[in-house]
Amino acid sequence: MIKKQIESELSLEGQAHEVAEKFFKEIIDPMGSAMFGKDPEIAHTFMCHVLWMSMNSYAGLFKKNGTSEEGIKDITEQFLKALREHPNELMC
Repeated sequence: MIKKQIESELSLEGQAHEVAEKFFKEIIDPMGSAMFGKDPEIAHTFMCHVLWMSMNSYAGLFKKNGTSEEGIKDITEQFLKALREHPNELMC
């Protein structure tokens, strides 16, 4: 069982990238770090689920106009390129 108390009044305002960054910095990253400190395998599973659910949401939004598969391929290629070029920092 995973339990993490979030003790911040999170205000999600701003541009899309700002809201996403704040959400991940305030909620996802701290939870992943807390889990990693206790059990890296649980942290890995948690982050994989976050990744898959995010990609599923993206695909669901763009499925009707037929661009979801191409969009996921493009995002994945951009992510891998950024990871190769800047292995110690990830960015959009």
